[in-house]
Order: sequence, then C-alpha cells, then structure tokens
Amino acid sequence: MEDHASLLKIAIEAAETAAVPLKEVVSGYRSVHMEDSHDVKLQADLESEKRIRSFLREHAPYPIIGEEEGGDPDLLDRKDPYWVVDPLDGTFNYQRSIPHCCVSIALMQGRQSLVGAVLDFNRNELFTGGEGLPFCINGQPHAPRWADSIGKACLCTGFPHEMDRSDDSVKAFFHQLFQYKKVRMIGTAALSVSYVAAGYFDAYYETGVRLWDIAAGLAFANSTGAFIELKDWPGNTLTFDFWMAGKSEFALPRV
Repeated sequence: MEDHASLLKIAIEAAETAAVPLKEVVSGYRSVHMEDSHDVKLQADLESEKRIRSFLREHAPYPIIGEEEGGDPDLLDRKDPYWVVDPLDGTFNYQRSIPHCCVSIALMQGRQSLVGAVLDFNRNELFTGGEGLPFCINGQPHAPRWADSIGKACLCTGFPHEMDRSDDSVKAFFHQLFQYKKVRMIGTAALSVSYVAAGYFDAYYETGVRLWDIAAGLAFANSTGAFIELKDWPGNTLTFDFWMAGKSEFALPRV
C-alpha cells in the first residue's frame, strides 16, 4: 500500500474530478433517478460515483464501497484497504440549489479510516486529514477551537432515511438537544463531520447514518483528536449510530 500522503492526493484528485460537472450542473444531473417519502436520488449521484470509481480503479485499485453501487460489507471486518465513496452528499440540497453539498472519499482498513477528503464544491473548501497527517482546509493545517462546555457548544444533527421516527424516539432525541447552546441541521453528514473537525461545530450526532457519510470524519478525528463513537445497527449493514465531538462530554447517551 502506498504512503498515506500519496493516497490522500489520489482521494483529492478523484473528488475534484467528480466535482467539476457537479458544480457546472451538467445537463440531466438534477433529473430524479429514485424518490420516496424521505429520500431522493438524482442522476448526479450515479454519474458522480461512476467518475470516482473510474479514477480510483486507474490510480489505486482497491475495492470500493459506494453509496450508489454498493460494495462488500465484509471489508469492515477484514484487513484489506478499501475506498468508501459518497459521490454527492446532500442530494436534496443539490436538487434545490441549496449550497450545502459535497463529495466525500475515504480510504479505510477494517474500521480504521486512513485518509479522508471532503470537497465542498460550492464554496471551494477542501477538508483533508488522516492517520499521521494534519487536518487541513484547502491544504493549510488547521487547529479547531471547540467550546469549553456543553452549554456553549453547537450540536449538528439530522434525520437520516433510516431513523426511527416513532413518537418515543423523536421525543427522546429532542430532549437531548436542549442541553446545547445551539443546534444546526445542514442536510449533509459529510460536511457536518468536516465542520466538527474544523471547529465550526462542536459535536455531530446521527442515528442510522451510513458508512459513506462519515468515513472521512473518522479520518479527520485521527488528525484532530476528536472523540468518536461508532455503534453498529444490528441486522443493518454499513449503518451506525455515530458521534463525533471535540470533547467526549459533548457526546451524550441516548435517553
């Protein structure tokens, strides 16, 4: 396996390759491929993943787990390195021209994320990091400044497709939110974990989040020292309850 800096460079170039037509909104990219009551997939999701997979196969042909074309979930319990790709996180935002969406690519080995790159192609903001590497924004090392108490902290969260929307679950969820100074929902998990790494937010939590949404965040935690908690959903592969926080006390147990 190549060194982490070289692999990160490949991840960045793959994300940049996919971002060009996304930013230009190539004809047909906002066409709906699939839609249900809580989710939407666009042609952009499919085309972006195709571009990323083609680039990675050419430059670092490890197995790939992607949001659109899937992959082997058993890779999480093996020693083989593999790519984890979210070709367009924040699809609904993209469809509605809300400028909060990104491309996210990480290289993992088992449950360890070695390198990660998240490219916000609307703001031209690139977040990178990984094992033995600094956390950087647009190539410049960046040290986050997190709140010193939960009463001053900003939590980012969301309602993923897999979330339990029963009354008891939602009430318990909202009970937790009132302990933070502010709560934000931006509609993209990959940018949310990037913002925790950057210190824009102090904590991020979602239940039922998918691996490709947070794989880069795992890499960023290696660089920043952020607290991570990742719990499997029994019987639901590649799905987790996930906390990422500047301090462990910002990550509360579910009530």
